[in-house]
Amino acid sequence: MSKELKNNSKIRRLSPFIITDNLIIVRGILRHSTLSNEQKHPIVLPFGHKVTQLIFTYFHEILLHGGPQLLLSEVRLRFWPLKGRLTARSTTSRCVTCVRAKSKFENPIMATLPSTRVRPARPFVSTGVDFVGPGTLDVRSVTSIKTWIAVFVCLATRAIHLE
Repeated sequence: MSKELKNNSKIRRLSPFIITDNLIIVRGILRHSTLSNEQKHPIVLPFGHKVTQLIFTYFHEILLHGGPQLLLSEVRLRFWPLKGRLTARSTTSRCVTCVRAKSKFENPIMATLPSTRVRPARPFVSTGVDFVGPGTLDVRSVTSIKTWIAVFVCLATRAIHLE
């Protein structure tokens, strides 16, 4: 914890400092907590560096190919990756195992409509029936009656009639 970072650095807002191993670590707000020093002062990982990619790949495999949010939260326990969300997403999207395991949705083939739905006809010549209920109907705010509703649907015009 000997050297300060230059004033024109892009990571200045993290209030980083350089330790004796020439590693940049973050001076966080957790200085007085009971956490370990690795968690209080995580090592800064540069974006796009080979070591950063290897660390993310290692943790991705250790976590049994978890998603990007799990990967980033686990990496941030010890490191502070710059553009960490982007790196986590790219690591999981480039993983061959994850790509193979990801399910692909296929649109089902639509069945043909019945003739009563596609031929013009007078309303309610052909209908569909459904029931809604049970429901309650309040009568004069004193008693309630259990009710059912019959729904008649015209297959030609899609008009509905309630009984």
